[in-house]
Amino acid sequence: MSSKMNRGVRGWALVLAMNLVARSLMIVATVAVLAVTWYFGVWFLLAGAVAWGVLMLMSPTTPEGLALRADDEPELVALVQRLASQHGMTAPLLLRMGPGNDASLSVRRLRGRIVYVLELGRPMLAFMTVEELSAVIVHELAHSDHLATPLDRALAGARNGLEGAWRVPFLTGLLLAATRPFTLEHEYDADAAAAAALGPSAVVSSLRRTSQIDELFDTVVDHWCGVLVDEGRYPQDLFSAAGLAISDPEVIAWIDANFAREIDNGEDDYPSIQGRMERLLPGGPHSRIEGSPVGLRNPDRLSAWSLSTVFGLDDKDNELTPGLVLDGPAGRFDPDAEQAHAALREATGEQRIHAALHSSADQIEAGTWRLLADRLEPEITDLVDAEREAARSGVLVSCVGTALMVPLAGAGWTRGNRWLPHILVSPDGERIDVLDVVDAAARTGDATRLRPLTDAAALDGVA
Repeated sequence: MSSKMNRGVRGWALVLAMNLVARSLMIVATVAVLAVTWYFGVWFLLAGAVAWGVLMLMSPTTPEGLALRADDEPELVALVQRLASQHGMTAPLLLRMGPGNDASLSVRRLRGRIVYVLELGRPMLAFMTVEELSAVIVHELAHSDHLATPLDRALAGARNGLEGAWRVPFLTGLLLAATRPFTLEHEYDADAAAAAALGPSAVVSSLRRTSQIDELFDTVVDHWCGVLVDEGRYPQDLFSAAGLAISDPEVIAWIDANFAREIDNGEDDYPSIQGRMERLLPGGPHSRIEGSPVGLRNPDRLSAWSLSTVFGLDDKDNELTPGLVLDGPAGRFDPDAEQAHAALREATGEQRIHAALHSSADQIEAGTWRLLADRLEPEITDLVDAEREAARSGVLVSCVGTALMVPLAGAGWTRGNRWLPHILVSPDGERIDVLDVVDAAARTGDATRLRPLTDAAALDGVA
């Protein structure tokens, strides 16, 4: 059997299996309806068919996201149209904006016509340069070549259906993993198309920026949102504050350091950003190309729509009121040190936080810190092996690092960065990332850099 035929057989088999699993609940319901119909008669079936038809008519037919037209954002629409023309796309193309840091291309049938829908995330429009955004757009447009074949369209639809439906977790994981070769092929092909059109450096720059935006929103911005929502508010100035944070070189250095430590375990459904950059530019450099973002006519409108979508502000029962990230002191969004102190004291069995910190350093050097992490967060033991090590490290670093911040401040250390509370300045002027020190100690088993911090913390006079 040829490789092309083998790909087709394997692909259609996966489509059938994914659709069966995704629709397993519907299949069970159908059997139940047929059984009831056999008992009550055909009129029950006709009534069900009418109800189903009404539901289908009421279901949305327009693509999700905020429609962006030439009258709304002429510069952005012109950029998309130019790149689509250069790519050779002749089918109708609709432009939508989503609230997250994602981009996608989908195919829809609207009013009897096949149209493509390109969705770009609001953070991308805010924080990517024109060159980076262009690379993202061409990458997504290149997926139209995959969506042009019945098999690839069916695979994409089956994957989306499986990810969004009630399903059997074990079978879902196996089936999604089985589609990985198809996904890798599509992503690498799309990267190659973007590199051919704009150069590999532009594509690498877009991937690097994507990782930076992802990390910022998953950590710093997510924490802002959590604090404000707990107060009954939402961050009205989220994109302004995020813009300031992502422009801070120290924030970017911290984000890039986290990115460099990430490990591609080869088990994700999509290829890692590190692997994609290495394929485009073997050996590097995997750096950004500086530039300006695309010109937007009404960025406030786009930001307001994104916030309304994320926080459900159009819901009449929503009681969130506008709040600001930038209207308070730098320490307003600091992590809860008291909670970290309590957790660390309980996990180490020590009554005083200084003794608990010293015990943590001892366990790091003894190589038993994983047991400490399990006591800090018992649910870690339920994770699969591939996830457990990273989770243990994250819990340990977060708890010990947070527990150090207050005692160090009491011992004369000062805050070094508005956005990152774990960057402190010692009394003699040295800037230290407390989380990085704890992380390095756990990775190497050497607490030499951590010991001076636990010793200094003992000088603050806090019990």
